[in-house]
Amino acid sequence: METSPDFESIKQTNVYKMEFWSARDLMPLLGYGRKWQNFMNVIEKAITACEESGNRREDHFTDASKGIVGGKGSVTEWKDYLLSRFACYLVAQNGDPRKPEIAAAQAYFAIATRAHEIHELRRQQEDRLEMRLKVSESFKQLGKAAQGAGVQSATFGIFVDAGYLGLHRHTLQELKEKKGIADSEDYLDNITHAELSAIDFKNTLTEGKLTSEGSLVWMRLRRPTTSLAIK
Repeated sequence: METSPDFESIKQTNVYKMEFWSARDLMPLLGYGRKWQNFMNVIEKAITACEESGNRREDHFTDASKGIVGGKGSVTEWKDYLLSRFACYLVAQNGDPRKPEIAAAQAYFAIATRAHEIHELRRQQEDRLEMRLKVSESFKQLGKAAQGAGVQSATFGIFVDAGYLGLHRHTLQELKEKKGIADSEDYLDNITHAELSAIDFKNTLTEGKLTSEGSLVWMRLRRPTTSLAIK
């Protein structure tokens, strides 16, 4: 009984904890033995498929060629690529379908690629939730600093809007209308991680200015043209 190629055994991880496969290591597991030129033809097809699908080849096919010094100082290029999980899937898709190893690779990388995508999506959602909670906390701290600077509860909404005007040149209501967010929904629950990060930075910056300069900052923020990159 034939066993399926062990693609996990040749998987590597870089310093950023991103996984990749060496094309040279992958080649024999896909039934190409040491026939690099034949395998190179498959890689070229995979690169074309990568680009045609709207992806950058540099993100998935990293050239890892190196020179091998031979006799009398001659140098021979040893071609290789570092392949992302998606690149391996494309290579398998463009390999010889008659090879049983190719069929095994197609099944493995299709499932593994989807599992990786789900993992990345979950990680992004967790990162966004963490930032959302961080923004909520920065708003609390900003509220305390604003109160200490003389901002009354009745005018706190104006104070918050001044912050959005400085960051986006729009009030909170205008931003919700621009993004099609219903009045009943929280604006912060409907924006990206990057947008949340910008608001958190804005809150932290404004809190620091309020703490050190007090009511002078509140007077500046009430001007619609004032940027939160407070001078």
